[in-house]
Amino acid sequence: MVLKIERSIRFEVLTRWVPAVLLAYLLPALLNSLFLNIVNDHVIHDFSKQLLLPLTVLAAMASMHLNELRIVGARPLLFFVISSAIIALCPVVLGVLLSHFNTDFHHFFIVEKGYTASQPVVGSWIGGSSSMLVLKELANTPESLFVSVLILDNIIVNLWTIGMFQWIKKTTYFNQRFKRNELKYAPEDEIKLSPKNRILTLSILGVGFLALYPIPLSFLQRIVIYSILGLLFGNLFKFWDHRILQKLSKVFIIAVMSILGLKLEFSQLSFNTPLLLFLVLWILVQFIISFWVALKMRISLVWVPLASMANVGGVSTAPAVASAYDKRLMPHAVVLAIISMVTGTFWGLITLTLFDYFIPLL
Repeated sequence: MVLKIERSIRFEVLTRWVPAVLLAYLLPALLNSLFLNIVNDHVIHDFSKQLLLPLTVLAAMASMHLNELRIVGARPLLFFVISSAIIALCPVVLGVLLSHFNTDFHHFFIVEKGYTASQPVVGSWIGGSSSMLVLKELANTPESLFVSVLILDNIIVNLWTIGMFQWIKKTTYFNQRFKRNELKYAPEDEIKLSPKNRILTLSILGVGFLALYPIPLSFLQRIVIYSILGLLFGNLFKFWDHRILQKLSKVFIIAVMSILGLKLEFSQLSFNTPLLLFLVLWILVQFIISFWVALKMRISLVWVPLASMANVGGVSTAPAVASAYDKRLMPHAVVLAIISMVTGTFWGLITLTLFDYFIPLL
């Protein structure tokens, strides 16, 4: 239904502001809050994470030819690392400055140990849930504060995802405004010289997925292995139909986003005000600085929202946001999201080390 709405001329005004993947995210959230009442620990979420999301990653990576990796050069990768570092350093700088100039915030941040909320948030915004839990234990975040972190993190990430959908659609305007070149892919006739076989392509993809699925692996291991397998499939077989997998990837992405939307709870409106203001300021400042860095590095400005979602959103939402600009960018978003998952705990440890140094001085 969502794909039909996207193609319909009657809904052109709507889809100009709300792309299909975003609509697929918001509609289930609305329906769930009004009628369905599907809880966050429902089996459908395990199905999405353990089955549907790995299959989505496999299809997305298999849709990319290695020639297309040329658009992810050294500078965009360097920019992504810098954007992760900005996320990790921002809470330290903001915390020190706000604590110094505002008495109320000083009481929350220092006396009530509000600074310990920063580490699990870094883990969430870069590494994901596993890094978040590890860093929560390392920082000794009080349980009462951690509950607020969970609620606010969920709200902010959901709103940020909606914002990045709109931002990435403005990429062409920003590139023109700041005189940046659009991304250039290898011409199709350079990378698809042989006749394509749709049935054989889908059959091999299905066999590869089913052969590895019974193997007990962690979520990160499964995502990495399916990513590598997809790249191999997409480049070893001359008959490979990349285009059908691009379309299939988008269908899977919409399914994943629809299930994710069931976790968006409009009723979660009780929150810690100082922590809320701190997190909102943090996510806005890091994005502004990242945008400025991208300008200085003279890269396409599509990498700004893409890097942000690969960090803050992760492997489930980054490809979806990328597809709002160009579905051929979905595999690149997956690659960046994997790097984020691998490095999240590392960045959180840097934040923790810096707080250990500065907090006794305040």
